[in-house]
Amino acid sequence: MGDSTAAIRFFGDDLVPDELSKLLGCQPTDACLKGGASDVGQLLPDGTRVANSGRWILDAERKEPVDIDKQVTEILGKMTNDLNVWRDLRSKCSTIDIFCGVFKSGEGDGIFLTASSLAALGQRGIDLAVDIYGEILPDEK
Repeated sequence: MGDSTAAIRFFGDDLVPDELSKLLGCQPTDACLKGGASDVGQLLPDGTRVANSGRWILDAERKEPVDIDKQVTEILGKMTNDLNVWRDLRSKCSTIDIFCGVFKSGEGDGIFLTASSLAALGQRGIDLAVDIYGEILPDEK
């Protein structure tokens, strides 16, 4: 089996999370202005971190077994369907993607996306990034 995580991510130097939330019609799981306090980013001499870029992230529910298609549907179902908004965002953000983590625990775990999910991502200009993690098996000799 295995499980999967997924999140839509928006990055941009001029990204203002509250404005993005209004345009998308939902609230993020995590968001930050460029230069704002952050758990990732540039480490300052005083030990704090600041964001290198503005970000807006919305997580999907973790799925076991792996179900990237359902996670994409869940995420997009919370957001506006107005393609003009998406086109506008695409020109304002340096990155818009759905980042997925697939955690494999055996053979046969696959990744499946329906044509409608792929079309929805394409219409909105959303890139798909998938990291696959698997068990490290000892060398058989």
